[in-house]
Amino acid sequence: MKRVISLILVVSMVMCFGVQAMASANRKSKEMDVELTILPYAYVEGPDKLVLDDIDFSDEEYTARKSERLTFYANTDFGMEISSRGFEDLEGQRSGLLNGWQNWTGYTLYRTGGGEILSTYGGGHRETLLRYTGKPWDLTLVLKLQASKDNWYEVKAGTYTDVLMITIWAN
Repeated sequence: MKRVISLILVVSMVMCFGVQAMASANRKSKEMDVELTILPYAYVEGPDKLVLDDIDFSDEEYTARKSERLTFYANTDFGMEISSRGFEDLEGQRSGLLNGWQNWTGYTLYRTGGGEILSTYGGGHRETLLRYTGKPWDLTLVLKLQASKDNWYEVKAGTYTDVLMITIWAN
């Protein structure tokens, strides 16, 4: 009986190997290249509004300053444009001393933590190109108003607004 079982086992194994060999002979392979394209993308996060502290000339305080953190995300090199409409009063009238490079106000963009200045401007617009790092760019936007002791009275008291537009694009 042991011999019969052994013989059946051997015959079964031989048949299995034969079927497997025939199946392998009928197999065909095909290689395919796979391509994935990741499109460039960039965006910025930051506050919706900046509010400077009040300036009170009676205290001989001629400076107001506001810092806000901005975070830029990009999966490639990216460009950034910052533009300013310019300060206007509530009636839409611009004040010359509040606007422009050589006047009272200016915006500066720093690398957070390192203090490296990336861009400085006082109205109008300014473009800056930044390199891909694989990490978010944490930047600090500083709005500084430095009134002059000689002509502080030339800007009428009141509330003034500006619109700062930050545009970012992936290269």
